[in-house]
Amino acid sequence: MPLRIPRLTPMVATQGNIDSSEFGVVRVETDAGITGWGEIAMSWGRLGRALCRDVELSIAPTILGLDPRDVAGCAVAVEQRLDLATDGAHAARAGVEMALLDILGKALDTPVYRLLGGRARERVPVAWPIPWGDVEATVAQARTAVEAGFRTVKLKVGRPGSIDREAVSAVRRAVGAEVSIKVDANMAYRSAGAAYAALAPLEEHGLQLIEQPLRPQDLDELARLRSRLATPLLLDESCWHLRDVGEIVRRGAADVLNVYVTEMGGPLQAWKAFAAAEAAGLVALLGSQCELGLATAACAHVGVAVANLGYESDVVGPLRYPRDIVRNPPVIKDGYLHVPEGPGLGVEIDLGQVEALRCG
Repeated sequence: MPLRIPRLTPMVATQGNIDSSEFGVVRVETDAGITGWGEIAMSWGRLGRALCRDVELSIAPTILGLDPRDVAGCAVAVEQRLDLATDGAHAARAGVEMALLDILGKALDTPVYRLLGGRARERVPVAWPIPWGDVEATVAQARTAVEAGFRTVKLKVGRPGSIDREAVSAVRRAVGAEVSIKVDANMAYRSAGAAYAALAPLEEHGLQLIEQPLRPQDLDELARLRSRLATPLLLDESCWHLRDVGEIVRRGAADVLNVYVTEMGGPLQAWKAFAAAEAAGLVALLGSQCELGLATAACAHVGVAVANLGYESDVVGPLRYPRDIVRNPPVIKDGYLHVPEGPGLGVEIDLGQVEALRCG
């Protein structure tokens, strides 16, 4: 079921201006009377309606009749059928995997995080992302975030001229030394030299992380840039598939990985990516496509279960919208995302909101 919902505040960055989001809601029904729910969430490229067609035309016929408790077996069947190289196809698969884990948790009367190994922490620390804007607006958003309990803010950078440096400097003065600042360039630069020239001056203001300054495929250039920067390098767009983790490690291109539940293909796939990073001695955090409450719950289950969550994650999507598709969205308070404790994903679908937000 494709949905569309406006954002309270547009996200403006290198890749454009997003003032609304398009999602998909996946419903998987079983002959045991248990229904599982999942969410398709992508902000760029192929969106809800196209990805819902992936589910209807490719994934659903593949898993129809299989045991939904065999999540790994269903994943293998989907891998063999769906061209996961297609832009965004992992997000379609993620919606289905969420629904299958929701079913399994409900069948066993246990939260999904216990299916992923149980708690490594009680809650997930989160950061507040701030879009491009003038210096005054950026500072105002940072102050509001800190007043709300966030201890880390994320600034979008990548603009020509001095505005990024002015914004980072002004935010540092406004929030003080105790609040962390990370910056995200969203692939804005075309060479390691250009990226270094733009980013090195920002390091004077004590950055926590620098995220994805170059294009995804430029891993050797990213490795060179990493060797010159004092701030740890976080890779996002370079880490959209499980196989990317090994290549990033082999090239020495990152200090930290940004792992998405949606882009990796689901909670179990994201858990595997964290484990692969841990095996290589890396930490990771959870990325966000500004999910609604359903997929945010899935992210929370992953976030409390993985051992090597090293920094604040970006999973604050429910705060970006005027309404939600679940009656009990996960609580985000004082800079933390709290995991739902009910069976499965632990949230209850609001079918009235789903119908009201349907598009296409």
